Amino acid sequence: MESYLEACNTKCLKATTEGFTPLAKDVILTPQEQENEKWNAKAKNHIFRGLCKEVFNRVRNHKTAHAIWKELCTLHEGSKSEREERIHLVMNKLNIFEMLPKENANEMYSHLNVIVEELNGLGLNQMSVADVARKILCVLPIEKYGHIVTVLHQGDLSTATPMSVLGKINAHEMYMHMNPQDDSSAKKENKDLALKASHKGKAKKIEVSHQLQVMMMHPLPSW
Repeated sequence: MESYLEACNTKCLKATTEGFTPLAKDVILTPQEQENEKWNAKAKNHIFRGLCKEVFNRVRNHKTAHAIWKELCTLHEGSKSEREERIHLVMNKLNIFEMLPKENANEMYSHLNVIVEELNGLGLNQMSVADVARKILCVLPIEKYGHIVTVLHQGDLSTATPMSVLGKINAHEMYMHMNPQDDSSAKKENKDLALKASHKGKAKKIEVSHQLQVMMMHPLPSW
C-alpha cells in the first residue's frame, strides 16, 4: 500500500503515514491547510479503493487518511502486546532454525528469509543484513562447511550481506561437488577439530571439578 501511495504522489504518502496538523474548528483555512486537505482527501480515496467491504466498513468514519492508516495497521498487525507476542514466536522459530540435510545453501536461505521477513514485517525489531549473514553461517553444518565458515569469519562480517556470503558458499559447494575427495578430507578435518574441542572441554570440566573437590576438602578458615 505504501508503494502504491508513493507512486500516486509523495504528498499522498505523507498524508497517510505521517498526517498533517489537525485543523481548528470554525476558522478560515490558510493556503497550506487547504493544500493539506486536498492531499488528505486524495489519500483517503486511494486507500478506500484498495479495501474490501468488510474492512471499509470498519474505517470509513475516520476523518483523515492518517487515522485510517493507523486503524488498518492495528487490524493487520494487532495491538503492541499482540505484536510483541508474535515477535516472541517468530524469534523462537529463528533461534531453532536449522539447515535440512539435503538442502543446499540457497534453499536454506529461502526458508530462512521467510522468517526474517516475518520478523521485520512486525515493525518492532529489524534484523539487519549483517545479522542475516551471520545467521546463515551459524546454521551451516560444520562437517560440510567448516572450512568456508572459518574463512568467512576471518573477514569483516559487520559489512557482509546475505548475497555476498551465499556467493562464496555456492562456490564452495560447486568445488566440493566437482572434487568429492576434498569434501571427504574436509569432513575428516572438521570432525577432528570438533573432537579436539570436545576433549578440551571435557578436560576443562574435570579440572574445575577437581578444584571444587579440593576446596570442599580444605575449607577456608573462619576468623
